[in-house]
Amino acid sequence: MNLTKKSMLLKVIVVVFAMYLLAPFGLVKSYADTQTLQDPSITAKYAITMDLKTGEIIYSKNADAKAYPASITKLLTALIFAEHAQKYDTIKFTESAKSQPAYSLHSNWPGVTMKVGDTMTADDVMKGLLMFSGNDAAYMIADKVSGNVDNFTKLMNEKAQELGMKNTHFTTPNGLHNANHYTTAYDLALLTKAAFNNPWVREVMETKEATITIGGKTVKLENRNKNLGKDGNIAGKTGTTDAAGECLSAVYDRNGREIIGIVLDSAVSADDSTRYNDMNKIMDYSYAAQPSVFKSAGDSIKNVTLNYKIFRFFGPEKTIEAPVTLSEDAMLYKNTFNDKNAEITFNNEDKNAWSVASHKEVDLNLSVKDYHTTLKGSIGISAGQLIKANIFAYLGVLVVIVVIVLLILLIIKFIGGRRNRKSRYGRTYSSYRRY
Repeated sequence: MNLTKKSMLLKVIVVVFAMYLLAPFGLVKSYADTQTLQDPSITAKYAITMDLKTGEIIYSKNADAKAYPASITKLLTALIFAEHAQKYDTIKFTESAKSQPAYSLHSNWPGVTMKVGDTMTADDVMKGLLMFSGNDAAYMIADKVSGNVDNFTKLMNEKAQELGMKNTHFTTPNGLHNANHYTTAYDLALLTKAAFNNPWVREVMETKEATITIGGKTVKLENRNKNLGKDGNIAGKTGTTDAAGECLSAVYDRNGREIIGIVLDSAVSADDSTRYNDMNKIMDYSYAAQPSVFKSAGDSIKNVTLNYKIFRFFGPEKTIEAPVTLSEDAMLYKNTFNDKNAEITFNNEDKNAWSVASHKEVDLNLSVKDYHTTLKGSIGISAGQLIKANIFAYLGVLVVIVVIVLLILLIIKFIGGRRNRKSRYGRTYSSYRRY
């Protein structure tokens, strides 16, 4: 072996040995640690995943952009229905329900008919709404709950706002296309969470097959969520219109962790597979993803305005600006939604500067829309700074005190002098009398 090769081999040995020694101290990261998880390639124009328990946004693609929900709308119709009815209530088939187009309970099975005034159980209507996505079932519910569709859509929009769906407006209970019937992927994640948390709605969302009675005849339903029971998909709702494309809302459970997924406007496919492929991709990504540092310990968040009285408990009231600093790392999943919407705020009620100067550690609130967590932070203010900010006031008070003390001393001296003079005069007068 020549000298050059020996030198190279020695260098390699030294490097490997150094990595071996330093690795336990975290000074050398493995190759896997340095790799960035790549965003999945999906056809959907809008998508999001949300941890069902915490509300953390894990993956986002145009998640707060306006989109059409198609029949995912029926999750809200189902939620309102569940809050206003019982499973064995009687629901009438109405004129407005009869006017609904295909994918309706009254018109999709040969030999099965319904006349206006015929009835179904509420549970059968719920299954027809969510499993089969019956357009007429949504109108039966609207008429039952609110008397007519107009009143029901008002209720839908009120409920949407209550759930935090700030960028949503509904015009129909079944989601048939209307330019003024819109939402966002994020808003639908909030809706899916609320629907899944309702026991009746959840039960139907999780049901793969069921039989219901329509017009006195038994009909077998299969859940239109074709991925139900596969890859961790435990519940969901499909939706499709020409304007909305293929849509899917789903809840996944892998190893006990539940994640909500929304894909909207996936490419239309002959075998109806694109939305499921898109959903599985964003779920695979989400279960593999880990939070990263959004803001580091020591980072300054922003200034906070504190109130105080210059003599702590009395005196003129003033304000002072002080920097707020993180005492620990703020962790979030890396995505555009979090980058845009994350906020760290000072949430302590006590904003008295003297109190804060004595106890600098404060609670900070990290929030991304519906997600909130508490972080430790500190406020850069000290008693010395407060004193320095008001030094002239304190000096003025000190001068006044000194002047008052001097005046008091002068007065005391003056009074003492008068008493001495009186005493001497009294003694002289007494001596004069004796003579």
